[in-house]
Amino acid sequence: MTYREIAMWEILEVLRRVGRGANKSEVARTTGQSRKTVRGYVRTAVGLGLGPWRGGAERRARGAGVRAASSGVGPKPRRS
Repeated sequence: MTYREIAMWEILEVLRRVGRGANKSEVARTTGQSRKTVRGYVRTAVGLGLGPWRGGAERRARGAGVRAASSGVGPKPRRS
């Protein structure tokens, strides 16, 4: 798998769709992310108190919250 940098708006879109009630498979298919990535974004957001089903999640998720959520998923650094 290759490394791909992910923009903040992509993470927000995943959280928005899950917040609207779409299942993770549907969100993965429509956004081009894997189900595992969608699950990771949601799990990390919930852990940070940014659950998409709570009011104002998008507003709270901007900035440091989304950066923290995105740092919890993705390729891990290689060991030397």
